[in-house]
Amino acid sequence: MIAVIAGAGPAGLTAALELLRRSDVTPIVFEADSLVGGISKTVNHAGNRMDLGGHRFFSKSDWVMKWWQDILPVARSNSHRDMATCEPSCCMRSKDVNSNPLAA
Repeated sequence: MIAVIAGAGPAGLTAALELLRRSDVTPIVFEADSLVGGISKTVNHAGNRMDLGGHRFFSKSDWVMKWWQDILPVARSNSHRDMATCEPSCCMRSKDVNSNPLAA
């Protein structure tokens, strides 16, 4: 059995991976763009990196947050300066809006 998935953004890629992990269904993902990520990707335009979508990922579901943290671990840094000079990474936000995702 196959499942056709429209879009290779976070939702489409999550669906495909979960189907592979939890069933015998073979996902086929179609993406209109040349890159995966949907609006959750960073693109290079005229030598500048630009985020298309939001800069943070947030979900009220602990399961969803853990799922993404397992796939893309949160980058840890001791200072804001380190984050400004490091390679782009996934920044995730917990339900606690007062928490600092960069805190050790």
